[in-house]
Amino acid sequence: MHVSLVMVLRAAEPAVTLLLTALRLPPSALPSVRKGAMLVLVVASAALSSLGAHAPTTLGIVLAVVCNVCFRMRGILSKKIEANYKTDAFSEFFHLCGISAVIQAVYMGIATLFGTALPVLLLVASLDTLAFSGASFFAYVQLSWVCLSRMSAVSHSLTNSLRRPATILAALVYAPMKISPINIAGILLACAGGMLYGIL
Repeated sequence: MHVSLVMVLRAAEPAVTLLLTALRLPPSALPSVRKGAMLVLVVASAALSSLGAHAPTTLGIVLAVVCNVCFRMRGILSKKIEANYKTDAFSEFFHLCGISAVIQAVYMGIATLFGTALPVLLLVASLDTLAFSGASFFAYVQLSWVCLSRMSAVSHSLTNSLRRPATILAALVYAPMKISPINIAGILLACAGGMLYGIL
Protein backbone atom coordinates (compact mmCIF):
# COMPACT_ATOMS: atom_id res chain seq x y z
CA MET A 1 0.00 0.00 0.00
CA HIS A 2 1.42 3.39 -0.98
CA VAL A 3 2.57 5.46 2.00
CA SER A 4 0.45 8.49 1.02
CA LEU A 5 -2.69 6.35 1.15
CA VAL A 6 -1.64 4.83 4.46
CA MET A 7 -1.28 8.33 5.89
CA VAL A 8 -4.72 9.37 4.66
CA LEU A 9 -6.28 6.20 6.09
CA ARG A 10 -4.57 7.14 9.33
CA ALA A 11 -6.38 10.48 9.05
CA ALA A 12 -9.42 8.56 10.32
CA GLU A 13 -7.60 8.55 13.68
CA PRO A 14 -9.71 11.45 15.09
CA ALA A 15 -12.90 9.41 14.60
CA VAL A 16 -11.30 6.53 16.51
CA THR A 17 -10.32 8.98 19.24
CA LEU A 18 -13.89 10.29 19.42
CA LEU A 19 -15.22 6.76 19.88
CA LEU A 20 -12.63 5.88 22.54
CA THR A 21 -13.27 9.19 24.32
CA ALA A 22 -17.01 8.46 24.42
CA LEU A 23 -16.30 4.99 25.86
CA ARG A 24 -13.53 5.82 28.35
CA LEU A 25 -13.77 9.49 29.41
CA PRO A 26 -16.49 11.70 30.91
CA PRO A 27 -18.98 13.44 28.53
CA SER A 28 -17.25 16.78 29.16
CA ALA A 29 -14.25 15.48 27.17
CA LEU A 30 -16.35 15.18 23.97
CA PRO A 31 -16.21 17.92 21.30
CA SER A 32 -19.21 19.99 20.17
CA VAL A 33 -21.57 18.75 17.44
CA ARG A 34 -19.99 21.15 14.91
CA LYS A 35 -16.52 19.83 15.64
CA GLY A 36 -17.89 16.29 15.42
CA ALA A 37 -19.22 17.07 11.93
CA MET A 38 -15.66 17.94 10.86
CA LEU A 39 -14.55 14.50 12.03
CA VAL A 40 -17.14 12.96 9.67
CA LEU A 41 -15.71 15.08 6.83
CA VAL A 42 -12.18 13.83 7.59
CA VAL A 43 -13.22 10.16 7.63
CA ALA A 44 -15.31 10.45 4.43
CA SER A 45 -12.43 12.22 2.70
CA ALA A 46 -10.04 9.50 3.76
CA ALA A 47 -12.30 6.94 2.08
CA LEU A 48 -12.39 9.00 -1.15
CA SER A 49 -8.63 9.25 -1.22
CA SER A 50 -8.17 5.48 -1.29
CA LEU A 51 -10.62 4.62 -4.09
CA GLY A 52 -9.26 3.06 -7.27
CA ALA A 53 -6.89 0.36 -8.48
CA HIS A 54 -4.28 1.30 -5.90
CA ALA A 55 -6.77 0.91 -3.06
CA PRO A 56 -5.36 -0.57 0.14
CA THR A 57 -5.47 -4.27 0.86
CA THR A 58 -7.67 -5.69 3.60
CA LEU A 59 -4.57 -6.33 5.69
CA GLY A 60 -3.44 -2.75 5.12
CA ILE A 61 -6.78 -1.39 6.35
CA VAL A 62 -6.73 -3.68 9.40
CA LEU A 63 -3.20 -2.59 10.30
CA ALA A 64 -4.12 1.10 9.88
CA VAL A 65 -7.14 0.64 12.19
CA VAL A 66 -5.06 -1.23 14.80
CA CYS A 67 -2.45 1.54 14.60
CA ASN A 68 -5.16 4.19 15.09
CA VAL A 69 -6.60 2.38 18.12
CA CYS A 70 -3.20 1.81 19.77
CA PHE A 71 -1.99 5.34 19.10
CA ARG A 72 -5.15 6.95 20.45
CA MET A 73 -5.50 4.67 23.49
CA ARG A 74 -2.23 6.19 24.66
CA GLY A 75 -3.91 9.62 24.65
CA ILE A 76 -7.09 8.41 26.36
CA LEU A 77 -5.16 6.51 29.05
CA SER A 78 -2.87 9.50 29.56
CA LYS A 79 -5.91 11.67 30.28
CA LYS A 80 -7.18 9.11 32.81
CA ILE A 81 -3.78 8.96 34.54
CA GLU A 82 -3.64 12.77 34.61
CA ALA A 83 -7.11 13.01 36.16
CA ASN A 84 -6.61 10.22 38.72
CA TYR A 85 -3.03 10.93 39.84
CA LYS A 86 -2.48 14.63 38.95
CA THR A 87 0.65 13.86 36.95
CA ASP A 88 2.37 16.03 34.36
CA ALA A 89 3.46 15.29 30.79
CA PHE A 90 7.18 15.01 31.58
CA SER A 91 6.84 12.49 34.41
CA GLU A 92 4.38 10.38 32.40
CA PHE A 93 6.72 10.37 29.40
CA PHE A 94 9.71 9.49 31.60
CA HIS A 95 7.95 6.40 32.96
CA LEU A 96 6.61 5.35 29.56
CA CYS A 97 10.10 5.50 28.06
CA GLY A 98 11.33 3.17 30.81
CA ILE A 99 8.46 0.73 30.23
CA SER A 100 9.08 0.84 26.46
CA ALA A 101 12.76 0.05 27.00
CA VAL A 102 11.80 -3.03 29.07
CA ILE A 103 9.36 -4.19 26.37
CA GLN A 104 12.03 -3.73 23.68
CA ALA A 105 14.56 -5.68 25.78
CA VAL A 106 12.05 -8.54 26.25
CA TYR A 107 11.37 -8.58 22.49
CA MET A 108 15.09 -8.73 21.74
CA GLY A 109 15.60 -11.47 24.32
CA ILE A 110 12.78 -13.64 22.92
CA ALA A 111 13.98 -13.08 19.35
CA THR A 112 17.51 -14.10 20.32
CA LEU A 113 16.27 -17.13 22.29
CA PHE A 114 14.35 -18.45 19.28
CA GLY A 115 17.09 -17.62 16.79
CA THR A 116 15.10 -14.91 15.01
CA ALA A 117 17.34 -12.51 13.14
CA LEU A 118 17.25 -9.02 14.62
CA PRO A 119 17.51 -6.01 12.31
CA VAL A 120 21.15 -5.01 11.98
CA LEU A 121 22.47 -1.74 10.53
CA LEU A 122 25.99 -0.76 9.64
CA LEU A 123 26.39 1.42 12.72
CA VAL A 124 29.69 2.98 11.73
CA ALA A 125 28.30 4.19 8.40
CA SER A 126 24.91 5.32 9.72
CA LEU A 127 25.52 6.29 13.36
CA ASP A 128 25.12 10.04 12.82
CA THR A 129 21.88 9.55 10.86
CA LEU A 130 20.54 7.07 13.43
CA ALA A 131 21.41 9.41 16.30
CA PHE A 132 19.70 12.36 14.62
CA SER A 133 16.66 10.26 13.72
CA GLY A 134 16.40 8.89 17.26
CA ALA A 135 16.73 12.34 18.83
CA SER A 136 14.14 13.77 16.43
CA PHE A 137 11.68 10.97 17.19
CA PHE A 138 12.21 11.34 20.94
CA ALA A 139 11.62 15.11 20.73
CA TYR A 140 8.53 14.62 18.54
CA VAL A 141 6.94 12.17 20.97
CA GLN A 142 7.87 14.23 24.05
CA LEU A 143 6.45 17.45 22.55
CA SER A 144 3.34 15.57 21.42
CA TRP A 145 2.88 14.43 25.02
CA VAL A 146 3.21 18.00 26.29
CA CYS A 147 0.59 19.17 23.75
CA LEU A 148 -1.71 16.30 24.79
CA SER A 149 -1.55 17.51 28.39
CA ARG A 150 -2.82 20.94 27.29
CA MET A 151 -5.80 19.96 25.12
CA SER A 152 -8.51 17.33 24.81
CA ALA A 153 -7.65 13.91 23.38
CA VAL A 154 -9.88 14.52 20.32
CA SER A 155 -8.37 17.96 19.61
CA HIS A 156 -4.87 16.51 20.00
CA SER A 157 -5.71 13.74 17.54
CA LEU A 158 -7.03 16.23 14.99
CA THR A 159 -4.05 18.57 15.45
CA ASN A 160 -1.73 15.60 15.03
CA SER A 161 -3.42 14.79 11.70
CA LEU A 162 -2.45 18.22 10.32
CA ARG A 163 1.07 16.92 9.68
CA ARG A 164 -0.39 14.60 7.05
CA PRO A 165 -0.37 17.03 4.09
CA ALA A 166 3.41 17.36 4.32
CA THR A 167 3.84 13.58 4.71
CA ILE A 168 1.56 12.84 1.75
CA LEU A 169 3.33 15.38 -0.46
CA ALA A 170 6.77 14.06 0.51
CA ALA A 171 5.66 10.47 -0.18
CA LEU A 172 4.36 11.39 -3.63
CA VAL A 173 7.61 13.21 -4.43
CA TYR A 174 9.72 10.28 -3.18
CA ALA A 175 7.61 7.50 -4.78
CA PRO A 176 5.43 9.06 -7.50
CA MET A 177 2.20 7.34 -8.41
CA LYS A 178 -0.80 8.29 -10.49
CA ILE A 179 -3.76 9.36 -8.41
CA SER A 180 -7.20 10.36 -9.66
CA PRO A 181 -8.97 13.69 -9.13
CA ILE A 182 -11.18 11.91 -6.56
CA ASN A 183 -8.09 10.82 -4.64
CA ILE A 184 -6.68 14.34 -4.73
CA ALA A 185 -10.04 15.76 -3.58
CA GLY A 186 -10.10 13.23 -0.71
CA ILE A 187 -6.60 14.18 0.42
CA LEU A 188 -7.38 17.92 0.27
CA LEU A 189 -10.75 17.54 2.03
CA ALA A 190 -9.23 15.42 4.79
CA CYS A 191 -6.67 18.16 5.44
CA ALA A 192 -9.31 20.92 5.17
CA GLY A 193 -11.56 19.07 7.64
CA GLY A 194 -8.74 19.05 10.17
CA MET A 195 -8.21 22.79 9.77
CA LEU A 196 -11.94 23.59 9.98
CA TYR A 197 -12.13 21.62 13.23
CA GLY A 198 -9.64 24.06 14.76
CA ILE A 199 -11.55 27.10 13.50
CA LEU A 200 -15.04 26.05 14.69
